[in-house]
This record gives sequence, structure tokens and C-alpha cells, in this order.
Amino acid sequence: MSRHHPRLAGALRWIATGGLLTLLGVAVPAQAQPAFGFVSASAVQQATGPVVVQWTTEGSAPELTGFRVDRIENGTPTTVTTTPPTVTSATDLLAGLSTGVHLVGYEVTALAGTTPVDSITTYPPAIYKDVPSGPATVDITTAGTRVTLSWTPPTINAALLTGYRVERRVGASGPYTVLTPSTTARTYVDTIPGLPTGISTIYYRLVSLAGGNDGGVNEPVVEVFVGVPSYPTDPAARMGFDGNSAVITWGPPDQNADLVTGYRITRTIGGVEVPVGTVGADARRIVDTGLAPVPNGTAVTYTVTALAGSESGGQVPVFLTVDHQPLEMPAPRVTPGDRELVVTWDAPAGVSPAGYQVRYRVDSTGDWVVVPAGSVDAANRRAVISGLTNGVTYEVEVAAVDVPGAGQSAWSPPTPGTPQAVKPTESPKPTHSPGPKPTHSPGPKPTHGPGPKPTHWPGPRPTHSHSQLPVTGTDDLPTIGALGAVLFGGGSLLVMAAAVMGRRSARRARD
Repeated sequence: MSRHHPRLAGALRWIATGGLLTLLGVAVPAQAQPAFGFVSASAVQQATGPVVVQWTTEGSAPELTGFRVDRIENGTPTTVTTTPPTVTSATDLLAGLSTGVHLVGYEVTALAGTTPVDSITTYPPAIYKDVPSGPATVDITTAGTRVTLSWTPPTINAALLTGYRVERRVGASGPYTVLTPSTTARTYVDTIPGLPTGISTIYYRLVSLAGGNDGGVNEPVVEVFVGVPSYPTDPAARMGFDGNSAVITWGPPDQNADLVTGYRITRTIGGVEVPVGTVGADARRIVDTGLAPVPNGTAVTYTVTALAGSESGGQVPVFLTVDHQPLEMPAPRVTPGDRELVVTWDAPAGVSPAGYQVRYRVDSTGDWVVVPAGSVDAANRRAVISGLTNGVTYEVEVAAVDVPGAGQSAWSPPTPGTPQAVKPTESPKPTHSPGPKPTHSPGPKPTHGPGPKPTHWPGPRPTHSHSQLPVTGTDDLPTIGALGAVLFGGGSLLVMAAAVMGRRSARRARD
């Protein structure tokens, strides 16, 4: 492991910073510093009223002496405060502003003495001076011409709140009607009279009050459906499996669904709207079969309109990009049987087919034969092809079937399979066992007797052999011992004994 050498590190820093070049008389250019500038700024009014302005900068400006914060209203700046160059936030207590709601901006200027170096401006949504902000959230429910509004308290200057004023306007223009001049409740039920059959847009104003002063406003908008259904729900569109059609689906409206008599569907390409069709009240799908001539990548907008007789209710758009590539199917799995093939497969990703088709042919040259629907278990993605010829190779393909009118996917890659006859089960072979296997036991196995272990023979050692082997010298004894071991079955005891006696005889002969 290396050790840290302070002197070496210092020398490297001296070289890196130009010390060596300076010593050699070479001019070293000064390292460029990033220019000073503002990065971001924000102004947020606090719950109790003051506005906190914050900003961030980058780079350096040695001549910087501080920052000036100005509040700008109607183009007129008012200095709020100045800060030293190390401080990047300021608080505006709104001195000089009149009571009410103000739209202002804040400009932060970096100064070198009195000279501006750079500046940045930020705009909060609104500033509330001594009045509360508007209701924080509003929830609206409708039932025919009855509209229920409920809301939550303001988040700024809530302690100054004395009530709310509720106003309504029908349509995008015209004056507001005051429904209640002041209420401390946070809910209001409005029954709207005189609305025509169809869809009416209603604009509301919920004004927070501080005594006789208006505070912030929340302005929700709602559509009321009179005598017609509201919007179809959950609209969706996708390409058909064949790549030349589109499947458009939807759910029933959540208001006045009992008034639905049907749905009208149109297609819009490049601003030109054409009808696709009209379906009954219970329908939840339509297939557009007119996309074959439309180029790939074309953006299409479908519009689904709920109908009540001759009146149009809510309508919703749904979008699609044309893609003529048919849906792809994975290759199936094929298990051979006796004169049959069992076919299984996986569903294509991301869709729910209405069914499947299976076809087969002999090898790769025969005509395709479609498997009868009764032999295809679409729910379990399994089919049995029967009546085949054992030993013949067949190819099998599968296709996913879309809803009626949307065709089917491309055929899957083929999978080969060869039916095979089932071999009969063989019975176990009998074992030849007429009786217990005899053991080779001509007599009791001799054991070493209890008497003393024999020692060296006084004369020539007899050999255990069925024929006499001439012994011409003691050098032959090891060989004779080994031969005796072989003749008597190779027992380890005989081998060891023969070897020992052979070595002893050899030593005596040398002595």
C-alpha cells in the first residue's frame, strides 16, 4: 500500500498550477472564472401573509456589493430591501400595498456599488394583503340540474376569513348571479332553473371574504346534462390483429345512462371527419374496417358520442396511430402421439384474443388443413390434431383471432411434429433361478491350526503343485512362490507367504 508524501504532493500541485513554467520564464495564462449570473428565483407568500423571495447564482464577481429586491406592480418598482452579497433571500412585509388582491412581480438585482451587474424577475400567482386567499379546493357533483359544491378553506390569511360569496353564470359570457352574498358554510347546493335540453356549461365563483373586503377567488366550471347522457367512459382504440382495422371501445356514461339510445362514432384524419358507424345502446365496441388505404404512422382521432334519440349527449375523443403490421404469434409447442399431435401455445403479449385457429400440413409441401373448432380449446390454448399417419412429419401453425371484423394475427412460425406408434409395455424378463446358486465348497476352508507356526524347512521346500517342478537353486524360490499363488487362486496370504519364504531362502543361499 502506498504512503502519502506531503512534499511530493506539494511539488505536483506547484507544477500543475504553473510554478514550473513560471520558473522557466514561460507565461502562464490565468484560469478563466465562470461569469457571474442568476440561476433561479422564487417568491412565495407565507400562510400568515409575508412574501419570501429567494434566489440562486453562479460564478463570481469580486466587485459584488450586494442585492436589491424590488416589488413591481403595474410596471412601477418599489424597493423592498437590500442584502449583502452573502445573503440570497429577503422577506416582503407588503408595506405600502392596499388591502386586497394584487398581481405583482419581484426583481432581484446584483449590485457593484450602485451599478447593476445582473438581474432576475419572478412572478407569484397573486398576493393577498390583509385578505384571505380563495378556497383551496372545490369538489362538484351533478344530478340533472342540481349541482352540489363543497370546498376547503384558504391557505393564506385564513385567520382573516369571515365567509364566502357564491356566484353563478350560465355560458361563457354574461354577468354572474349572486347565489348567496355570504355564508360560513363550505358547501352549497344549486338547482339551476330554465336550462335547455342538451349540455350547458356553468361557471361558478367562490369568493373568500374578510369583512367587507373580497379576497381570493376559486372559479370552478361544470357541465350539466339536461335530457341527454353524459360522456362515455373509458374510451380506447387499438389496431386490429390484421393490421388493417381499428377496434374502438367505451363504457356507459356515468350520468343519465338510462337515456342512451345509441352511440355515434366518427373518424378524423387531417381535420376531415367521416362517420364510422352508429351502434345500439348496449354496444361497447365498433370496428373500423376502413384503414387499409391509410398510410402507416397516420394520426387518427375517433369521437364517441352518446345519443338520446335525436339529441347528442357527451362525446369523447380517442387517439390512434396507424400501424399495418399484423399481430405476431409465437411458435407453438407440438407433442407427438399415436396418429395425433397435441399442440399448445402462448398468448400474444398485451392482448386478449377472441379465439385461435390451428392449421397443419404434411412436411412443408402439402396443402394447409385448418383444425376444426371443436378440436381447439381456446381457453387453455390447446388443440389435438388426430387421424394422422405415424412416421410422417407435419408442420403446425397457430393464429390469434380478433373480435369480428378485425381479422386475425399473422400465422405463427411453423413447428414440426411426427406422430409415433406407442410401443406396447414389455413385461419383466423372468430370472433363471431354479434353486439356490451352489457355492464352490469342496470342503471346509483350512485355517491355521492352534499349533506353533512352522519355521524354515530343513531341506528343499516342497511346492504345492499337481506336478513336480524341478528346483535347481534358491534363486527360483520367489518365482515358485508366485506360481503357487497363481495356482491356488491368488490368495493374498499365499502370495505374501511365498514371497517371504523366497526372500529368506535367497539370503541363506548368499550366506
